[in-house]
Amino acid sequence: MLYECATKLTDSLCRRYPLEKSRRSVFLYGFELLISTSLGVLSVMLFSVLLASLASAITFLFVFMALRSFSGGLHAKTYARCFILTNFTFFSVLGISTLISTLSLLPAQLLCSFFVAMSVLVIFLLAPVRNKHHHLSEIRYVCNKKISRSLAVLIGAVTLLFLLIAPLSQITQVAAVTMAAVAVMMIIPILNERRA
Repeated sequence: MLYECATKLTDSLCRRYPLEKSRRSVFLYGFELLISTSLGVLSVMLFSVLLASLASAITFLFVFMALRSFSGGLHAKTYARCFILTNFTFFSVLGISTLISTLSLLPAQLLCSFFVAMSVLVIFLLAPVRNKHHHLSEIRYVCNKKISRSLAVLIGAVTLLFLLIAPLSQITQVAAVTMAAVAVMMIIPILNERRA
């Protein structure tokens, strides 16, 4: 169904703006990615509305998408698996941040601070994770490294600041746990590659 929708959109675009045949596959892939990403975002937002945690979902999506766009890491083999993985990650982040909110002030602050520090360190050391199916040019690799490091420091600093201002805020905890989830998703493919 996703492929059929992307094909129809590509065909419609080609009728209006004639493209070289070699460029058609690029637009087809772009539409597939756009539809898949949109469905993932919409499902996270829908679940968050049902769970009365819209602010948490917005925080998750912002941190997750900003960091993952440049740091790389675990990729699902199909769009359906990507959809499931994104939603699973969201529910895991929401569940862990809810557990953290049951802790007293100091343990919650320390745990979230650890997540942020560990995540920034992992991103500094590993980003961007190379993927044999998504080859990056050396220029893009260096650019993604700089951007992912800058984003990790910026998001980490803002999260730590909010940990001081509102330490038991669900949004702050979601940001810290989301950073940790991104770091874990960077480590998994590296471990899998070493096992192979």
